[in-house]
Amino acid sequence: MSGETVRAIVDQLRVARRRIFELASLVIALSLAANLVSSVLFDLWGARLSLFVGLSVMTACFAYYVFTQTRERSYELRIEAAFASDWDNSHKPLALPGYRFSEEFAQILNATLSENAALRNQWESHPLGHSRSTVSHRGTTQDSASFRLVREAAEYVILRELSHHLDRHFNRGHFNPELLVEVTRDQLSDILMSNRVLEMISRDIKDRPGMFDRLDANNGKNYGSAFQYALFRLTLPKGSKLRRLASGALLIDGPALRLEISTAMNGANPYFYPLFVTHVMGREYKDTGRWKIDFRISAKIKKPLVIPASRWPYHSWFESFTQRLEHKFAYKSFFADINWPASEAILAAIFRSQGLEFIPKDMRNRGMDPIGQFDIGD
Repeated sequence: MSGETVRAIVDQLRVARRRIFELASLVIALSLAANLVSSVLFDLWGARLSLFVGLSVMTACFAYYVFTQTRERSYELRIEAAFASDWDNSHKPLALPGYRFSEEFAQILNATLSENAALRNQWESHPLGHSRSTVSHRGTTQDSASFRLVREAAEYVILRELSHHLDRHFNRGHFNPELLVEVTRDQLSDILMSNRVLEMISRDIKDRPGMFDRLDANNGKNYGSAFQYALFRLTLPKGSKLRRLASGALLIDGPALRLEISTAMNGANPYFYPLFVTHVMGREYKDTGRWKIDFRISAKIKKPLVIPASRWPYHSWFESFTQRLEHKFAYKSFFADINWPASEAILAAIFRSQGLEFIPKDMRNRGMDPIGQFDIGD
């Protein structure tokens, strides 16, 4: 995370507002305390010039303090998510058990590939293990079909998380419905055109002819049977809009908050504990692909003094949203939460007490030492 911390943003702004009144009191006190000095200046400069200088200094100090405490503030958060894939099955997405993002992501993307034969063909024609980029008919370079599908599925997961979070935030408090607006699928034509996963999953079931097609009869690859449907909506403060920027990021632009969410996949391979892959996922490490997804969230608090204090709860949802994303999406946080190094040591002791091999033979044959290679704090 870079820039100022996202934590306690609204509380900081409330404190800043209170300090403005504290400053006014201090200015009065200091002006009285400086009476002796001003009387000397009065004798030297005269009444008019002394009054003008004094008021000018007081005004400048007050304006400077107000500006520094209530200017627009920017915050940026970067979250590194990850998922696994099956090298032997066209890089079918795999979940890391217990890691919420990877479980939801794999479920969403597998359901999409199961239902939509056209997208499935694109995925298998340009799987993740191949080149990241392809050349279009116009001669321009673009992401391969599989990379684009990964990005769209990941963006859908974060949008669904945002939708659920907003519902929880506005349902548990006393909010005036007249100060809220509901953004629905019908208002997101530009986003639907650029995210086929969102478009398909939020489409009316009656308009989805492939919803019962789970198995590709041509090659027998099964991508799972979980059917996905969600009525997409976002509840936001009145005056807020959601749209796609030219950069590809999503923008939520409201009266007090401007929030950008970008999703990227550049082909980087995160480090998963080999023994986690072997003993928890039940797979061979060499047959398991590992892929990283980067989420960047940039927030700007607009002119805090313009929004009444009573309205700030309508805009404070993004603070808890970013905290939830850090906990649920960051793959290093997942390994830290389960304390895998300690769990690994316990499992090793159990295996050895039973006379079992803890480190698989294929790792030993390749000279791998999979224990203690990953520093969660990196």
